[in-house]
Amino acid sequence: MISRHSSLHYVIILSFFPLLFLSQGAPVFAGQVYNVVYYNPDITSEDSKTMVSAMKTYIDYLGQQVGAEMTPFHFTNLSDLQKWLTSNTPHLGIYSPMFIVENYKKQKFTPCCIVVIDGETYYEKVIVVRKDSPFKTLADLKGKTISTTKYVPDDLNFLNKIAFASKIDLTKHFSTIKTVDTANAAVMAVLYKATAATLTNYGSFMTIQDFNPQAEQHLNVIFTSVQIPLPGLVTYDENVTQDFIRKVKTEVLAMHKSPQGSQALLTFHIEAWRAATIQDWAGIAKLLQISLSP
Repeated sequence: MISRHSSLHYVIILSFFPLLFLSQGAPVFAGQVYNVVYYNPDITSEDSKTMVSAMKTYIDYLGQQVGAEMTPFHFTNLSDLQKWLTSNTPHLGIYSPMFIVENYKKQKFTPCCIVVIDGETYYEKVIVVRKDSPFKTLADLKGKTISTTKYVPDDLNFLNKIAFASKIDLTKHFSTIKTVDTANAAVMAVLYKATAATLTNYGSFMTIQDFNPQAEQHLNVIFTSVQIPLPGLVTYDENVTQDFIRKVKTEVLAMHKSPQGSQALLTFHIEAWRAATIQDWAGIAKLLQISLSP
């Protein structure tokens, strides 16, 4: 069942019946409910509503494999996440690269794994225009219209600081930002001249080109962001045991090897996980001018 927490305006708390461990024996980590927090405001790369139900499926499966009862919490707003963290105990977190870097020292968590999609642990944002347009650079698009998938205020901060490396402010650089439901709709807007450009993920654009010859024929990338590390799994070491951390990491890294695990990952829009340290997000720290040293 999905319910809304009374003290939060934008967080979706996923509540569901305890995992049925009786058929599998007693849970290894009994006597405690482990809170798993998800926050990744870059919803231009993933549909937030879909991620809510996907996270339930994923955490359900992970809890069964680890032998622990887990409750997932999905946040789309940073202020709501911060409120929750001040009055609740997090055990695991799946966080955006920007949140990991900005809160690595403050929250005292340890990144242990990074998402893998299409064999990579990073992705890129691109700006696409028509080949027959006069636009060749970001500067040429000043005051023009752009299409992209729906975003939240926290996403703008990410786009400006990370995707555009503080070179432009999205809302000031473009006269109009047309938001749509899917990456395909955003690309179609520029293809059929409803907007001057579109902002999307490079992988999404390549997929659309594969299925739409007109997109390949008439559209061109004029801006590519830095390689942006994908979200990571972190452990709140002061709130969990080392045995729990080892078990979680073992199960997460092996999940893609089983049919059930692969299905849970696919539902969560993830191919696999790789072992990681905070240095996997060092490029983000450099852009934000944040030191990762102890």
